[in-house]
Amino acid sequence: MKSYLRQHSYAKPKIAILFFALVFLMIFSFSTHCYSAEIEEAEYFFDVDPGNGNGIAISAVDGSFDSEEEAIDFSGIDLSSLKIGFHTVYVRFKSTDGVWGVARPISYDPNFISPYNFRITGEKWITDAEYFIDIDPGQGNGSPVTTLDGVFDDPAEELELSNIDISSFDPGFHKLFLRLKDSEGTWGAVREVVFEVYEKSIIAGAEYFIDEDPGPGSGIPLPAKDGLFDSGEEEIDLANIDISGRSEGAHTLHVRYKDQLNRWGAEQKTYFSVNRPIAYVLPDMFQPIGRGKSPS
Repeated sequence: MKSYLRQHSYAKPKIAILFFALVFLMIFSFSTHCYSAEIEEAEYFFDVDPGNGNGIAISAVDGSFDSEEEAIDFSGIDLSSLKIGFHTVYVRFKSTDGVWGVARPISYDPNFISPYNFRITGEKWITDAEYFIDIDPGQGNGSPVTTLDGVFDDPAEELELSNIDISSFDPGFHKLFLRLKDSEGTWGAVREVVFEVYEKSIIAGAEYFIDEDPGPGSGIPLPAKDGLFDSGEEEIDLANIDISGRSEGAHTLHVRYKDQLNRWGAEQKTYFSVNRPIAYVLPDMFQPIGRGKSPS
C-alpha cells in the first residue's frame, strides 16, 4: 500500500534568522556586596547550563580581561547548533580568584515571553521515516521506510509501504505505526493504521447438489482430483455425478467448497438437460465448475 504523509509543521530549509537583536557590546562588572575582583574570563551558553567553565568562551572587546568591568562582543556567537524556535543566551564571568559569577540572561526583548530572549526562524523538512508493528522499539529503531522518489527533501513525502512484510504475524488485528524525523533530528509523533491478518485459507471439502439447495454441508461430497484437499485452489472430479432419476428437461448443478474452518463459500453452477436435445439449453448457460478456490 502507499501512503501520502504530510508533516504539516515542516517546510523546506531556509537560512536561520536571529530575530532577537543581540546587544553586541555589553558591559558587565564582577562584584558582590562585600567583594570585588578583576574579571579574567567569560563564557556563554544557550538554554541549558553546562556547568561552570563548560560554556563557550567569549572575549573582551579590548582583547584582554584585566579589570572589574569589561565590555564583551556577542556579534560572533555561533548559532549553528540551535534548532528552530525560542532560546535564551546566558553569560557569566570568572574572577582572578577563580570564582565564577551567576549566569545572567542577556537583556530580554519585550517581544519574547520569559525566559526566552531570541528566536531562530526557518523551515524544516522530512529527512527520515520508519515503521513498526504493535510494539514501539524506540525512536530510530524501527524499520526504515523509503520515499517513492528515493530521496527525503521536502516537507511532504509520499512513502513506499508496499514492501512491508507481515508474513510472521499471527492472524488477527495489528497496528502499523509510522514515524517521521525532521531536518533538526527530531522524531515526530507516531501515526497509527489498523490492519488485519487473515489466516491462509485452504479448501477442506466440496459438495454438489442439483436444483434445490439442501443447505451447506448437506450436499453430496465431491473428491479432489488429486485425492486430497490441501491447498487454496483445487480441481474436483465431476465425472461420477449421478443424474439418474432426474426428470426430463433442464436442471442446474451447483458446487460449493468449504475451508479448514468449516466455512462454506458461495456455490458455482452450470446447467444440463435430461433426455432433451442440447439445443434446448442456451449456450451461455454452461459454466466451468471443475476448479474451485478457497472461500474467504
